[in-house]
Amino acid sequence: AFMAWFARARRHAAISLHGLGLRTCTRRRGRTLAVIGLLACGIFLVAAVAANRQGATPDPYNKTAGTGGFALYAATTLPLLHDLATRDGQNGVGLSSNDMAGIRVVQLRTYAGDDASCLNLNRAQQPRILGVTPAQLEGRFACATHVPWVDPAHPWQCLDMTTTNGIPAIADQTVIEWGLGKSVGDTLDYVDEHGATFTVVLAAGLENSILQGNVLIAEQEFMRRFPSAGGTQVLLVDAPPTRASDFAHTLQTQLQDLGIEVQSAADRLALFTTVQNTYLAVFLALGGLGVLLGSVGIGVVV
Repeated sequence: AFMAWFARARRHAAISLHGLGLRTCTRRRGRTLAVIGLLACGIFLVAAVAANRQGATPDPYNKTAGTGGFALYAATTLPLLHDLATRDGQNGVGLSSNDMAGIRVVQLRTYAGDDASCLNLNRAQQPRILGVTPAQLEGRFACATHVPWVDPAHPWQCLDMTTTNGIPAIADQTVIEWGLGKSVGDTLDYVDEHGATFTVVLAAGLENSILQGNVLIAEQEFMRRFPSAGGTQVLLVDAPPTRASDFAHTLQTQLQDLGIEVQSAADRLALFTTVQNTYLAVFLALGGLGVLLGSVGIGVVV
């Protein structure tokens, strides 16, 4: 409509280079709109890719953030046989009451499997399983997707539910969609230590989190399937910002015989984000080059 109006309004105007270009655009409106549409689609796709870049977590101590509000993420090579929530367990690894003041540790049991995070370029077949007490993670992390029978405000409660098609499990949405090529409601088959096959149902997907690469089930179900898996190998540490660095050093000193590796939860989340942003940067560069070459090609054809 604008082109038709412009063509009528400028019909008897003095001809200039600028005006001649505009009048040429209105001469064949279909061709002009096709060129504009193609370029607009290309630019939109490139802009859409750039818009998916993720920045740093604004508040890593927010319980609904990707860190779950935890200050530290620790993993051991050998299992930790002590419960750090008890005084006896703390004494067993040489931690004093002063060391644990204001500190809360969530310990997760581990069954070895494939790394399904974005750090693994291969398609994971059987991701690592973590056994967790759902109440310890209540109110932490944010739910991205879920099956209808899961309460999105309390997704961890679903791990205590009984279903007919398998054991309820929770994983990162990025793991479910890209690492496994599945969606919520789909199932995974595992073999327990007795040689029996059991099914895990992906009941909910978390937003990008430090638990990426793992499938989490209730600890009681974990122990029923793997009763000989003693100890824990993943530690989530809830510590005040002023004490996180000191406690990380203490853990590394006291648990060095277990091959412990401690890192900031924010740094671990940033590592996953960096990998995703690198992929997006590659696609952005290729998309921008495609738009540039397409623009030159359209210009040549026109």
